[in-house]
Amino acid sequence: MRTQERLMCGVMVLLVALCSTAYAQSTSWNRKSGDWSALAGWSAGEPTVAHVAQVHNGFLVTVNASNEVCKILDIDWGSEAEIAPSGGLAVVNYVVVNNGLFTIQGSGTSDIGYIGESYATNGTVRVTGATATWDNSDNLYVGYVGCSSQKPHPG
Repeated sequence: MRTQERLMCGVMVLLVALCSTAYAQSTSWNRKSGDWSALAGWSAGEPTVAHVAQVHNGFLVTVNASNEVCKILDIDWGSEAEIAPSGGLAVVNYVVVNNGLFTIQGSGTSDIGYIGESYATNGTVRVTGATATWDNSDNLYVGYVGCSSQKPHPG
């Protein structure tokens, strides 16, 4: 093979590898309520930094452990995700709350937050408790396209 052909072949292999890892895997919470770390509660296992964690269908998931992670957190369709006072959740990319509730009593981190992100949706985020934090390292969109509220609670 000539040098140019080898170079092009290497570039193509690299592009295929990058494209195959660019899409996050999804796992959906499939119980009425329960603890985030319950493996059976997720359709494809407990979320990792490679997973979109979906909480839909009016379900509630509670983060009790201090070291939980996911790539994207998607709360929709009347559902709720909550971080207990002892809990911690690091969302590597972004949080989306559409027609749902995200309650933070412990610590949460994310890159970007969308509250009421889609057309004709609303979302609510409650950061409540003396030690509760949501550290958002980039943009926080409230009512991006839909309607939303952010309710800091005293205490």
